[in-house]
Amino acid sequence: MDNQFVIAMYLRISSSNEQCGDSQSITGQRDLINEYIRNHSEFKNAHIIEFSDDGYSGTNFQRPGIMKLLEKAKHGEINAVIVKDFSRFGRNYIDVGDYIEQIFPFLNVRFISVNDFFDSNTQQSVGDIGIAFKHLCDDYYCKDISRKIKSGIKTAWESGKNISRGEFMDIRKIR
Repeated sequence: MDNQFVIAMYLRISSSNEQCGDSQSITGQRDLINEYIRNHSEFKNAHIIEFSDDGYSGTNFQRPGIMKLLEKAKHGEINAVIVKDFSRFGRNYIDVGDYIEQIFPFLNVRFISVNDFFDSNTQQSVGDIGIAFKHLCDDYYCKDISRKIKSGIKTAWESGKNISRGEFMDIRKIR
């Protein structure tokens, strides 16, 4: 790749809102990041590549979009990653911290989380207590919602309801 600055815009939402194309959340994340880029003159001539995972959990990094992004980063094809917030990148606070504090700096990749006001060019660590607490909350949220979904499925099953894949994917139908 030539010497042009390349930004990887990463978008993720756990569940699709069952419409064709990108969910509204993905569209909103895209708009927010594009506005951020437009408002920062240092990105004026940057090449933007979009990666998204619509309908994928952030609890692990086994998502098609993030795996493509990370592969390009490993090959030196990306200079910066911009996300709406830390939870869009991932919800496991240990893994997210490893990428932001160790892997991306080693690969010389800048990481920006717009809503968290985090830019690795100005903040070398996510060790700030507020950021660490936010990561823990994101991680806890995933575990809590998983417990609630499993409980809802179990309750519906025990009451004799027929549980199909579509029904247990939408917890509102089980309650």
